[in-house]
Amino acid sequence: ESCLAPLSFATYKYDNFFIVLLLYIARRWKGTPKPIIHPELKWVKVHDLKKYDMPPANNYLVASLQDLLI
Repeated sequence: ESCLAPLSFATYKYDNFFIVLLLYIARRWKGTPKPIIHPELKWVKVHDLKKYDMPPANNYLVASLQDLLI
């Protein structure tokens, strides 16, 4: 059985819109994750997340993950 729980959220104001990002943690799941928006998925170590080009809205969520997992 899957296990999904809310972990954190972030808000960010871009020039033309405001966004709310929700971060969930999944400890167990069934099936294989599949990309929907981007062409591929990649498992990376949490301390390497800042090496990847991400939108500025993601910065708080990356910090939250690093605080939890490092």
